[in-house]
Amino acid sequence: MKRKFNAVAEATRRNAQRLGVVASGVALAALPGLSQAAIDVTDVVTEIKATVTPINLLGAAVLIVLVTAAAYKWVRRGL
Repeated sequence: MKRKFNAVAEATRRNAQRLGVVASGVALAALPGLSQAAIDVTDVVTEIKATVTPINLLGAAVLIVLVTAAAYKWVRRGL
């Protein structure tokens, strides 16, 4: 029983090694084609540039609220 189990385990190990070698070969064969692929990012860059103004306005509004609250606390402390 133990011999049969060891034989099956060894066969499984060999098959896994073969599969690993084949998978590595396939991955390495695909790399040159993938590295030459050009990805068009102009739409993404345009969208990011379009969101700069609203983000700046939101940041300015938050800053104004914080400064107003600090000034109110400062004036109230003086009274």
